[in-house]
Amino acid sequence: MFRCNRHVDGPEPRTGCRLDLRSVAFAACLLAIYGLGVYHRTVRMCAPNLSKDALWTLRYSVPLPVGEIFRDLASPNNHPLSTLLIKGAMLLFGRTNFAVRLFAWLPGLGIPLAAAGLAYALFLRKRVALLTLALCSFNGALVFYSGAARGYALQTLLLVLFALAAVCHEGAQGPSSQRQRGLCRALLVLCPLAAALTLTPSILFIVPLAACHLVWLWHVERSRCPEAKAARIIRRGAVRHRDLLLAYAVLLLALAAWYGGNARSIALGRGHGTVVAGGGSLVVFAGRALVELLGRSCLFASCLVFVRGRRNRLYGVACLALVAFSLGSAIVVNGGPARVYTPLIPFLCIAAACGVDSLLCWTETRLSHPRPTTGLLVVGRVGGADSSRDGGARCGLAVDRSLSFCLAPDESGCPSRCLHLLPCRCRSHDLLLRPSVQCRVC
Repeated sequence: MFRCNRHVDGPEPRTGCRLDLRSVAFAACLLAIYGLGVYHRTVRMCAPNLSKDALWTLRYSVPLPVGEIFRDLASPNNHPLSTLLIKGAMLLFGRTNFAVRLFAWLPGLGIPLAAAGLAYALFLRKRVALLTLALCSFNGALVFYSGAARGYALQTLLLVLFALAAVCHEGAQGPSSQRQRGLCRALLVLCPLAAALTLTPSILFIVPLAACHLVWLWHVERSRCPEAKAARIIRRGAVRHRDLLLAYAVLLLALAAWYGGNARSIALGRGHGTVVAGGGSLVVFAGRALVELLGRSCLFASCLVFVRGRRNRLYGVACLALVAFSLGSAIVVNGGPARVYTPLIPFLCIAAACGVDSLLCWTETRLSHPRPTTGLLVVGRVGGADSSRDGGARCGLAVDRSLSFCLAPDESGCPSRCLHLLPCRCRSHDLLLRPSVQCRVC
């Protein structure tokens, strides 16, 4: 499993009895890493404080009627589908901390598994999947938003499932392939549409992901008949993949209806962004966002995806296209805070896992006992989980020690009454869950 100098672009070789022992070791590592990830997310979910944005969502967005929730897109704190799920959970389980954070916690648990599945579907390497699972399990932003009453975790999971459905659609084989392809086509429509209903900036990720899928289809069709002209390749590909193209057409119409019908409200919400003018400002803006989301070490590791293997390099180019489109759009529309680009994290974690795997492959060919290197790497990553969990504080993800929440602003926009919530006196979510709590009034 860990000897990989001759299997950079293909699946790992099967080696009889030794495979069973390695499979057991792999399963144990996977369960241990994922268990720690679940622990960190559960601790975050049980934290007493809610962020200011979450409090604003609970105060002003959740009480709205269902139709109004999906029309109030000018407010950056309203993530419609997430808000609707929170509203439903509070109706079922009451005004409790569990209900408020349930539909952030569940997607947060699914992101590492979906990202690891995508990594394995792309590269057919268990170690890449294991490293991806570790990087996503202990990423500070992903841990934070797995316990926040926000829609970023749900959006990220839906977009990863969208990419996974695209990969599995092309790899479906065997007698059940038609059923699998049908399921994948359904996910290709439902997942990006649900992501757009959760956060309107999801279109910045849907477009490059769909474009990469279509470019890959073009590459496959062209490789089957290199001498054919482009028009012939397009006609043959359209016939061969007509069901897939029909699914994308349905998705295009649904997204056009959603964004076109709410264009005015979405345009009003752009005023909350950051103006990015010029290439230099864009580079600084993108660099800060990526460092805040991933950290310098993980970001550097993602650059190593270009070091070894044609498949790795192709994936690296796709990641560059995804990052360039989503962050480069800040020149046309205002850029958002780093948390807006949270869906980039799983894809760049896969690139970092490929880069680390390539580096380990290179070192293991020069070591007499290569297997401990992977164990040391995983242990080192797990050992740094606490610092990684707090890494989101650099981009304003941490909960304030002292929260000020405006209850009734007057017409001039200045707060006429606000509560100053002190952690030692009361818990911030008590403002909404137990209105009788005694807090200091400023």
